Amino acid sequence: MPEPHLRQRLIVDLATSHQRLDDRVSQFDLGKKSGVTAFLLMHEAGLSVLSRNQLCPDTSTMITDLHARLKSDLAAHQIASLSTNQSLATDTHPMAAKYVLAGSRLGAEVLKRRWLDGAVSKTGFGEAYMRAPRHIEVWKQFLAEASLMPAQTKVADKIVDGASAIFDLYFNLAEEALNGAVFNA
Repeated sequence: MPEPHLRQRLIVDLATSHQRLDDRVSQFDLGKKSGVTAFLLMHEAGLSVLSRNQLCPDTSTMITDLHARLKSDLAAHQIASLSTNQSLATDTHPMAAKYVLAGSRLGAEVLKRRWLDGAVSKTGFGEAYMRAPRHIEVWKQFLAEASLMPAQTKVADKIVDGASAIFDLYFNLAEEALNGAVFNA
């Protein structure tokens, strides 16, 4: 039997954190402006935090694209960024961000359909982000890299811990956005 690799460990170890975040994000009503606003604010704040960390080059490129789209959508409606104290350890492994963000782009198609089914999409609100490319090549690269990495090493531990922290970051940002957190002026 082949030795388990990092991708398998991430699936098992992070199933609860991943599901918890998915459940929270499912509470955003993407058919209404308030739900799309909270969704965009959560992502914009999360990418702001992640962009301050060391990233894989392809993840950095993806974040730059997505962050610009989010800022454009929010600015078009004079919506200020989420004011948050959330942070992430600066030594978070770059592969942790790659796993969470590239993986999230897979689920973005489902969220896009929910958005398209709602009246708010007809106004164009959220369009830049919701129509962003899926960046599937980043996910494929992650899979290739993670399938070659053993599951039980100090590096693997650091990647799993970092991904868990990123899931927690986004969960907390979702909570803030859903609970009507204070926005910057």
